Order: sequence, then structure tokens, then C-alpha cells
Amino acid sequence: MKKITAAFVKFVNSFRESIIVGTACGVLIFYGCAVAYALLENAGEILPFLGMLVFCNVVSVIGALVTIIRKGYHKYDQDIIGNAFVGFSKKCRLFHRSVSDLFERRVNHALNGFKELEANYTDSMRQDECAILDFYLGRCYDIMDYSPNASMYYTKAKAKGFRNDILMLLHARCFAAMGDTDEAVKLYDSILSDDSNYFRKYVRTDMGRMYLKLNDGKKALKYFDEAINNRECYADALGGAAIAHLMLHEMDKGEELHRTALLNGIRDSKGYITYYHEIKSAVLEEMDKEERSAKKEDIRNV
Repeated sequence: MKKITAAFVKFVNSFRESIIVGTACGVLIFYGCAVAYALLENAGEILPFLGMLVFCNVVSVIGALVTIIRKGYHKYDQDIIGNAFVGFSKKCRLFHRSVSDLFERRVNHALNGFKELEANYTDSMRQDECAILDFYLGRCYDIMDYSPNASMYYTKAKAKGFRNDILMLLHARCFAAMGDTDEAVKLYDSILSDDSNYFRKYVRTDMGRMYLKLNDGKKALKYFDEAINNRECYADALGGAAIAHLMLHEMDKGEELHRTALLNGIRDSKGYITYYHEIKSAVLEEMDKEERSAKKEDIRNV
């Protein structure tokens, strides 16, 4: 059933994307036939009607062009790609296909396409196109959890002039994943210091998660509390704060925030619940060991 559904979705998408080209071809064929008929038969009867059709078609084409220009040439990430990779060359087609693969979660295919561009087409690219390509190579490795590779390409993208604010956030996450807390904090602080940066709202929850992974519940809670007070990624911040309270052995507060996070629709609720209970079990076991150790110490002191 899944294969049939996937095939149907693929057919619908292909059909939808071919409508414009198919319509254009149909119109051209119709005009060709109409002109042939006008030349062979009575031109006076059909030419006014043909002229009206031409006028309507020209208006439609202009409207379509205006829509495309306003929407942007690229289907995805128009704000990142801008006027790069615009055209119908093999380079541009390969880039568009690779970006589509990335957004449709075919990350291995996307990476292969971007690597082919890097190997065969960098000589024909502008500086900004090279920077954008490096960014997407980094993004592929990032999604695949190859943080060192991702960080390398993010660094290359920045050196070549990539300026979108998303880069600093993603690079900070890479440093956090690699355990380079100092570098991550530097980038996170840079984002927080820029009031115009759209991605500021993600930083405090990111930093909270980073300190959770370092088993530093106190620092994690500091950032999660700030995110909650600022209503930034609210449900995720509540969930992070719940886990931080568990790490600090504040079980009741952790349970309260845990329920509130679920009520507010935390992302990936199943994964979060599993993680929460894993941490809770580990903390309860740790508390139990501490209690037994304290009892033994009391017995020795008697």
C-alpha cells in the first residue's frame, strides 16, 4: 500500500509540475494548426478569433511571469539562493534537483548531487554560487550528523561570502554537537547580541540542550527559564526545563513542567517522552544509590 501511495504522489507531483510546459506546447500546436487552416481556407473568418486567443495568451503569459518574478525563481530557499543558479544549464538543473532532494529528505541523493557540482562545475560558478554550494554541502552533512564535515563546509561558505543569518546558528549547533562548547557559546552570544537576527529565538533553547548533554542541569535550566520568560520555542523550553529539574533532583517541578510541555504541543512528543523517562530513571537510580550510601555512612558513624 505504501508503494502504491508513493507512486501516486510521485505521479501527481510530476503531473502538477508538467502542466505549464504541457499547456505551452498545446497552445503552440493549436496556433500552428489555426495558422495552417487560415492559410488553406478562409483567413477572414478565423483571424479575428485567432487574434483574440493570441491576446488572451499573451496576457496569461505576462501574468505567469509576474507571478514567478514576485514568488522567486527557486522553489525552495529563495531568500538563501537569490539570483544564483538561475537558468537551464546542466549546472543549474543539477543544483535544483539536489535542493529538491534535500527538502524531500533524500539526503544521500542531495549530497551526491552537490558533490558532483563541487567536482565538475566549480570553475563555471560565481563566488556567491560557490558559497551557496558549500552551505548546502554543510547542511547535508549536518542532517546526517557528520558535524566535523558540516563545520568544515560552513567555514568555507562563510569565507566565500555567505551571509544569511542561518549559517551562524547551524555552525554553533555543529560546535555543540562536537563538544566544542566555547566556540558554540561565542556564536550563540553573537546571535543574541544582534537584535535583528531572526534566529535569536532559537538560541536559548539550543544552549539549554547543549548543557543538558553536558549533564549541567543548573546552566541548562538558566537558559530554558530565560526562553520560557521570553516565550521563545515555548513548549521545547518547558520540556528542557523539566529535564533540567530532574537532573537537579527536583522531581515534582520536573513532573509539572513535563505535563505543561506536552499540553503545549512539544515537538516530537514521543521522542521527548522517551528521553524524559530515561533521564528520570537514571536520576532515580542515582538518588537511590546516594540514599543507600548515606545510610551506610550513618551506620559507620554509630
